[in-house]
Amino acid sequence: MFQKCGGIHGQCKVGLVCYPKMQICLPSGIGYLIQAKESEKDGYFTNTWAVELHEPAEEEDLNRIAKKHGFILLDKIGSLKNHFHLRHDDVKELHHKHAQEKTDLLMLEKEVKDATQQKYIHRMKRDGIPTDPKFGEMWYLLNSGQTGGPVGVDTNVLPVWKSGITGRGVVISVLDDGLDHTHPDLSPNYLPEASYDFNSHDADPSPRDEDPDNWYVAL
Repeated sequence: MFQKCGGIHGQCKVGLVCYPKMQICLPSGIGYLIQAKESEKDGYFTNTWAVELHEPAEEEDLNRIAKKHGFILLDKIGSLKNHFHLRHDDVKELHHKHAQEKTDLLMLEKEVKDATQQKYIHRMKRDGIPTDPKFGEMWYLLNSGQTGGPVGVDTNVLPVWKSGITGRGVVISVLDDGLDHTHPDLSPNYLPEASYDFNSHDADPSPRDEDPDNWYVAL
């Protein structure tokens, strides 16, 4: 199940609706709505269900089923085919008991492949602490005004890291005044076939001390 949370001082302010077995999250209110489990130890069950239909069943089939059993068809779940979000207003919005009988009613319908009541759990967000001793000097990654420049003027990369995006499989281009591609931190990911020195017009973007203002590009 994916998790993402915004907020300040490590406290969750914006949560996600996470649907069962589908690995999809949509913005919601405070905390998290995640897969409902048989265990009732943590969190509260909501009055919403995630439902997957067998093919070739369609939205109109689920709308009929929903009305039959007192549910309200809210919407589709993202771009997933035959996945829908239902609500039952006779069920308390937050309750420690699982409304199993409502789930059973849905599962009795031949068109329904899976139905899971959603669960609300409050999570506290914990940020990792970079171990690089030079991280505090890297204003371009996180600009807190440490060099006298305006706070926040950086590459905004921290939100990307927090989203779980690592860059695996992605090729980027770096336009700078030279790249020491022999450095052990860079060489494993350096791609010489996609690198170029626009000043000397060759494929080696290594920096030169005597001419620091040249432009090079490396991938």
